[in-house]
Amino acid sequence: PTPQFTACEMYAASASVLLRVALSAGDPEELSTALEAAIRATLPGAAPISVDTADGEHVVHVGVPSVHVLAGLRGAVLSGEFDATLSQALNQALTLSTAEPAVGDAVTLRGLVKRPALNGSAGEVLSVGEAGGRCLVRLADGSRLLAQPANLALRVEAKVDRSESAAQFEASAAALDTLTPHQQQALAELQAGAGAEQDLHLRAPAGAGKTFVALHAALSTLRTARGSRVLFVARNEALALFAAAWLARRCPAGARRR
Repeated sequence: PTPQFTACEMYAASASVLLRVALSAGDPEELSTALEAAIRATLPGAAPISVDTADGEHVVHVGVPSVHVLAGLRGAVLSGEFDATLSQALNQALTLSTAEPAVGDAVTLRGLVKRPALNGSAGEVLSVGEAGGRCLVRLADGSRLLAQPANLALRVEAKVDRSESAAQFEASAAALDTLTPHQQQALAELQAGAGAEQDLHLRAPAGAGKTFVALHAALSTLRTARGSRVLFVARNEALALFAAAWLARRCPAGARRR
């Protein structure tokens, strides 16, 4: 039989996450501007609310419009993928010259004429003051070459405080426990339709909280219907794991064991 769909319209709701980002080099003001642009490019669906600099660290408040975006951001930050992506975006946006390179500096090669294929390569300064004022640089593949300071740009490495971020994600997820009035109305419609054994389709704009409402519907089923099972299907593995953890923390002990 053809399913009967019920459309529940909702309005968008959002949460926020604080990320503490340490950057390895550069002028704080210039880095702060570049960091905001890089975060916009790195986090589809999210947007920095503000970027503050204190004690060499950048504190970024990120607007998170949905559980889906929150789960994706959590997976990227805790796996280290976000650090790598953000570092790449920053180095594409910035060219930090170093007139006096120091041993241990992380650098990017640029402006090489005889070996242009190496431009953009990352390396580390091993020594300075070599013949002709050049620097000895070790590249990522272990090879070494001599380069003039003008052919070196300081490389920015971004590192997010993962332990603090994990606590932030947990706090944001907890903050999403309260449904908006429109989400409460959508949940009531879902539960009424489920009681009438209807096939239901929840439709809403991006960021309106469809996944969040679905999680509450699943939680209600697990809490009230003994022996019930819920199938949660998602293309995004991080979102699926987030949903399972969110439900497990709120289900009775018996339901968690099952």
